[in-house]
Amino acid sequence: MASTTNAIRRHELCRTTATQTSHSHGKRFNSQEANEIRAKIMKAYSNKSFRGPPFSLPSGEIVVEDLWKESLNAKIDEIIDHRFDNLKIFADENDERGWVLNWLKYKVQNEGSDQQKEIYDELLKKKT
Repeated sequence: MASTTNAIRRHELCRTTATQTSHSHGKRFNSQEANEIRAKIMKAYSNKSFRGPPFSLPSGEIVVEDLWKESLNAKIDEIIDHRFDNLKIFADENDERGWVLNWLKYKVQNEGSDQQKEIYDELLKKKT
């Protein structure tokens, strides 16, 4: 009997109709403005030198290349679910509640390597 292996396809994690929020903010979730803000944040993240670890199965198969990127996408979903207007604040890289001075700071301080912490400190020095 021939053995077959099922390869795991890598997928971008995204919100589907089954996971849409049911309250009134859900209408804003797929709005052009929300998509533009999400794209702006994700592009800015991609342009920075920070990356989270991959998520892999015990077999070694990598399921997610960058856990921080997926965490950032999930954080954006959470913000839109609760209050869409806060997404604009989160997108502001210079706001203490924004993704760079809040979310990324948390990730680097709690999950980052020593090198990432040094790079983040240098980033903060440039902002002041």
